[in-house]
Amino acid sequence: MITDTKAYLNGIGRMKRELSLLLARREELAGPAGVTAIRYDKDRVQTSPSNTFEAALVRMIDKTAADDGRIRYLCMEIDRRTKQIKSLRGKTGAVLYCRYVAEMTWAQTCRRLDISYRTAMKLHTRGLSRFRDMYAPR
Repeated sequence: MITDTKAYLNGIGRMKRELSLLLARREELAGPAGVTAIRYDKDRVQTSPSNTFEAALVRMIDKTAADDGRIRYLCMEIDRRTKQIKSLRGKTGAVLYCRYVAEMTWAQTCRRLDISYRTAMKLHTRGLSRFRDMYAPR
């Protein structure tokens, strides 16, 4: 349910940042997963006990599975909201796309669309109103 259109659209940026963090954590976890030994020097190698390694592996798998579910949800939700914005035609939709999906500043948005700040604000207000009319529950 969309009660606050701006907050709903700002959620795209928050979800993109969370997705980036989850993907970075996944890469971080994937790196040392197969490592069972720590080399201190050329002559001596210390291996971790198997029960400690197995426990760490189980924790990593559980965390990875939970992250995978969240990553799937975030990707679908970002895609859904982006499609909703793209359904608005013309510069009205373009202003919302620039602001909420591309996360541009007002100055960047105005330069990109070759419009004045005042026009951008009018289109933004009109776009939010249309978006709310199209996607808010009745």
